[in-house]
Amino acid sequence: MRPLLLLFCLPYLLVPAEDGVSVHFAPTGERRALETAIAAELRTATRSIDVAMFHFTSDRLVQALAERRRAGVAVRVLLDRAQSVETFVRRLQAEGLEVRRVTPRGEEARFHQKYAVLDARLVVTGSYNWTVQGDIANHENVVILRHDAAARAFLENFETTWQDKELSQP
Repeated sequence: MRPLLLLFCLPYLLVPAEDGVSVHFAPTGERRALETAIAAELRTATRSIDVAMFHFTSDRLVQALAERRRAGVAVRVLLDRAQSVETFVRRLQAEGLEVRRVTPRGEEARFHQKYAVLDARLVVTGSYNWTVQGDIANHENVVILRHDAAARAFLENFETTWQDKELSQP
């Protein structure tokens, strides 16, 4: 009975890219497939990468961003102030990444965004915080959109937050 159930569910676990959309799910265990998929996309950026992330600790994704920065790609990162650790922020800055921390208005509010915009043409989004735990054990999703209008909308949201000096600060 179990093999039949697995065969029924398999198409939903592995969603192929179609019409500029690809979908990935976790947990992926030690394979860390979400990190791998995101890092592969990050490495395609040639002009800019803008990341808005609630919680970010993945060393693999820091390395991918740092590689692109060394290649001349502009990399900006927005992080939730309450969730970001000072040593991690300094590490990102040491890699040449521009970092701003967001303090949402409202006592209990959080900057709960989870997306990246690459070259104003591609969006990586979903429930996944860029953490090892999120990839290995949590039930998460990542959606990659190759869609100009979606990329423009996400980039507009990023720019609005980045430019609001009361909301986001170095």
